[in-house]
Parts: sequence; structure tokens; C-alpha cells
Amino acid sequence: MKSTEMPVPKALAQSGHKGFIYRDPYGVTLVIAPFNGPLLLSLRPAITALAAGNTCVLKLSETLPATTALLEQLVEKYFDPRAVTTVRGNREETGELLKLPFENLTPVIPELGGQNPAFVDESANIKDAARKIAWGGAWCTSPGYAYVHESVAEEFVAEAKKTLVEMYGGTPKITPTSPASSTQKRRLAWLR
Repeated sequence: MKSTEMPVPKALAQSGHKGFIYRDPYGVTLVIAPFNGPLLLSLRPAITALAAGNTCVLKLSETLPATTALLEQLVEKYFDPRAVTTVRGNREETGELLKLPFENLTPVIPELGGQNPAFVDESANIKDAARKIAWGGAWCTSPGYAYVHESVAEEFVAEAKKTLVEMYGGTPKITPTSPASSTQKRRLAWLR
């Protein structure tokens, strides 16, 4: 794809400025898919890269073997292998890959969500806070943990447990379709 230049919408131009978007493909892009949004958070950047004229390597999540296998089949079926390919690897291999010196390193856009704290002070509606925090799940913008004022900590924990029982049952089983099955055992252990 050739480099292209196109004017931006009139709003910027009307303010007395001229703005242009200059598109120039980088070449090969690498998209490392997270476990918590394996389709959206891998396909969206891949489609963007392809639309800009790049090729794409999709490194799929090792924690979701069924989703990874399905996505590999779909990519193989619907994409030209010269444009999109998939690779597998674990967290350690990905870390090693990112340490390599690259001669022509292009910009990196990391998606570093998941470490968002929730703050619950003594003035909060504890039931509401517990429900909203528990409902957030493993999405990257959801709270990963909560700082709870000591005066309401016990009430918060009780409400959070109650909410989780309402959401998943008293003794939820880890089955292929349960939310817990999509994460690794060490992540579950971390929650305990």
C-alpha cells in the first residue's frame, strides 16, 4: 500500500489550522492477544494494521486453548497467509521476544489494563460498591483490587461474597463455560 495523505474533518480546518493524516505502513506488525478479550483485543488491532497496509502476526493467548484453536482456524480459512498468520507461545516466550533488539523497531502500543484499584471509603454505599466491583470481571478497565476503609472492610467482604454467590452460585463448578475456566490457576490462587 502506498503512503497516503488525507485532510482531516473541517472542524480543525475551520479553526484556522490545516491538518492532515499521513498514513505510511510499517510492514509487519505483532499483536499479542490478552486472555480477557481474546477476540476483540486481537482482531481490532489486527484489522487496523491490515487497513493501514501492514501484515500481521497474531500471538494468541495460551490460557484459552479452545478460543486460540478456533481463531487459528478462522484466520487460516479467511485470510491470505502472506497477510495474517498466528503463532503460539507462553508468557515467558513473549517476554523473551520483547527483549530482543530490533533493528527497525516501530512504535509499540501496550495494553496495560487490569491494575485498576477501586477505593471504598466509609461514606460509600457498600452493597452497591461490592456489586459493581464484582460485576467488573477480568476486563482490562475493571478494578483488579479494592482499597477498603477499615471501618467498612468486614461489611464490604460480606457483601462481595454475597454478590459472587448470587452471580455464580454457592459452590460454582469450574466447567469449560464458567468464567473461572478462562483464567489460569495461579490467577485464581492470587485472588485467595
